[in-house]
Amino acid sequence: IDNNSPSASNFSSYPNPFINSTDIKFSLSHNSDVKAVIIDPLGNVIEELCDKNFNSGNHSLTWNATNYSKGIYLLSIKTGDDSQVLRITLQ
Repeated sequence: IDNNSPSASNFSSYPNPFINSTDIKFSLSHNSDVKAVIIDPLGNVIEELCDKNFNSGNHSLTWNATNYSKGIYLLSIKTGDDSQVLRITLQ
């Protein structure tokens, strides 16, 4: 295991479930390229929230979902070789 590989920790979405928008928070131990996307129930990427380099530290993104139907979505965040997925519910 490479302990120098960047990874997102404290990865969360609040509120979840949510009505119009949700805040996505994550922390980075090292500077890293981060790509965060929203995936619909069919597995399609429907929105890219970011694809850029972040400094180490705490960060937040907001997903404004007012143009999407109620349901369960996946939030995928990739940093370096690390990938995490969080299930979020739009009410």
